[in-house]
Amino acid sequence: SFANAIVSRAEGLIDKKYEIGAYGPETVDSAGLVYYVLFNEGVEVTKQSCREYSTVDSWKKIEDKADLQPGDILFFYGDDFTEINHAGIYIGNSKMIDASSANGKVTERSCDTDYWNRHFAFARRVA
Repeated sequence: SFANAIVSRAEGLIDKKYEIGAYGPETVDSAGLVYYVLFNEGVEVTKQSCREYSTVDSWKKIEDKADLQPGDILFFYGDDFTEINHAGIYIGNSKMIDASSANGKVTERSCDTDYWNRHFAFARRVA
């Protein structure tokens, strides 16, 4: 399925280096990860910020984390809670793959922590 293809494409980026403004494949930031995964699965996307990706109305908006499905793109607010500044790919079981500035690389980790739950804005389903 398209969702499985998105997840497996994201898994292929695990441990790649984090670099602001990079769009893959060797280095990515969180918007770059979204771009790289979608572009390589045939979605017509341009290189944009996480905030800009979050506004694509043709992608179904998912407000409730209980409705998430693997392959959904998660959007998170920054620490000031005014603007979306981070994104990850949901892979199921409350986990995501994202480009982590703190870890300096693409990681698979829980998106069900206190921090991520507080910062969660919504998700979008591309398929």
